[in-house]
Amino acid sequence: MEKTRTNHIAIVGVGNIIRSDDGLGSFVCCMIEELDVPGVKTLTVHQLNTDIIEELLAYKHVLIVDASLYGDDAALHLVEKDEMQVLSSSHHMNADMLKALAVKIYGRNLSIYSCAIKGVNFETGDLLSETAISNAYKALQLIKNWIRAMQ
Repeated sequence: MEKTRTNHIAIVGVGNIIRSDDGLGSFVCCMIEELDVPGVKTLTVHQLNTDIIEELLAYKHVLIVDASLYGDDAALHLVEKDEMQVLSSSHHMNADMLKALAVKIYGRNLSIYSCAIKGVNFETGDLLSETAISNAYKALQLIKNWIRAMQ
């Protein structure tokens, strides 16, 4: 029996807040919480792992927000692949694998999107760089538009 999706959108902020710009996912989730959008719940995790899959089954759409070293300042896209990969540890799980495990374990093809935010400083520290903060606001605008489109 399929679990009923009681909530509409889950936004998962990924990253380590004591590794400077790696904390972008958490930072953006805090900004989203301040918006207090009905039907949107935020979660923060240090890294993606299998423990979160069952919780995400309750949502119609999932957005994973994470810092990136490469790419655009902020980019949001649909995760279309659901491929299993051989992992050497749980530290290498990505959105593709999360989607694949949801299908394999629960028989559910989750609607997963990813928002990558470019950071420049991943050294130990609890402050975001000016570049990361600027990119976080760009990501926030993308996410607000995405939320409107998904509701």
